[in-house]
Amino acid sequence: MRHGSAHAGFAYVEPVRAALHRGKYGGDRRVLVELAVMTSSRLSGPRIFTPDAVVAVPLGPRRRRQRGYNQSDVLASVMAEARDVPVLDELSRTRDTRPQSARDGATRQSNVADAFAWSGGDLAGAYLWLVDDVLTTGATAEAVASVLARAGAALIDVVVVAAVS
Repeated sequence: MRHGSAHAGFAYVEPVRAALHRGKYGGDRRVLVELAVMTSSRLSGPRIFTPDAVVAVPLGPRRRRQRGYNQSDVLASVMAEARDVPVLDELSRTRDTRPQSARDGATRQSNVADAFAWSGGDLAGAYLWLVDDVLTTGATAEAVASVLARAGAALIDVVVVAAVS
């Protein structure tokens, strides 16, 4: 990560992969809460500090309507509560993007370029956790972290339930 470190609670393998799919595509918010609790409890140690706030990677309006919720919002709220910090919800997706799952690294980067905007105030040196469900190439995380850095955040660590190895 250009703006900080990436931390994952788990590798993106079974049964974590199946649980994330139930939460993301199957409407099982309970499993997302459980995964967020487990991930948060695994994120401790000398290299992981409590952030000033947590930010979820936003979904586009079309995908949010289809699912009825954003899985990253669910994860972020649980992780923020566990650390007793606020969730900042002024990050938005400015345009719908194609799903990243079937794309290579370069295509992923161009797919999410300029797809996010910050409408909140100055983040003035804040240390943030950017929360998402899965980290693959880091293209989405980098696109969002760049926006948060331009808004003044000093350090953005990416925190995900699972990372693809």
